[in-house]
Amino acid sequence: MKTVPAILLLAALSTFAQTNEPVIGVLPAGGQLYTNARITSVTPAHAVVSYDGGIVQLALSNLPAAYQKKYGYDPDKAARYLADEKQKLQERRAALMARQAAYNQAVASLAGTNRPVPIVSILDEVSNGGIPRCAVPDIPDGILVKNLPDPVRNFLNRKKQLGADINSFSDQVQADASAAARAQAVAPTFAATDPDTINAQNNQRAQANLMALKVKEEQAELAKMKITMSDLDAETAAQTTIMAFPTGQFFGGFEIWNCVGMP
Repeated sequence: MKTVPAILLLAALSTFAQTNEPVIGVLPAGGQLYTNARITSVTPAHAVVSYDGGIVQLALSNLPAAYQKKYGYDPDKAARYLADEKQKLQERRAALMARQAAYNQAVASLAGTNRPVPIVSILDEVSNGGIPRCAVPDIPDGILVKNLPDPVRNFLNRKKQLGADINSFSDQVQADASAAARAQAVAPTFAATDPDTINAQNNQRAQANLMALKVKEEQAELAKMKITMSDLDAETAAQTTIMAFPTGQFFGGFEIWNCVGMP
């Protein structure tokens, strides 16, 4: 049996008259049986029925005669209602197409204003209707950029992640360096004669040396990460400059720009 998607059903509810029909143990309709059914609303042509399996829209002509009579089903009225609904749907579609055509024409008229726009960073990809909010020179709070190329997004996200990794790793290296310095400071330097004491001192000095070696390795790795960041910084302008134009529209207080590609 075919149920009506909830979003379509909600959109149509304004044309349905609500009912107070009690629960029907089994409602036969259109060759199907609907258990624990309740007719929640009707039009001249349809009934919305909730049942154990969800919500379904049924033609009144498929309901038992008693319910057709109860809700005043008339084939001619139903046909006129369906024709009227079809006409309204066509008019809504035509209006939507007209608005889209007007928007496309407005966008086309702005195409000659394309200009290079360096994207400094992506500030927000979740809000603002899913349009990325990007920081650009002179507008730190950002603009909304439609059709932002994936290579730009990927480059900036990689650079952002590397920056976060560098900050986190720098804190770790600093903490490890402090711990290694303390271990070196307390490592015994005097000569002992007792074998057990000698072994303990040797182990303590070895541990301090290992900690110092680990810090040197971490510092070398951190230096590599910073070199990589420097390389990315040098590439940023080439990798993140887009060609875009202002659409003249705003969302959430931010100007919307449309990206048409990269230089």
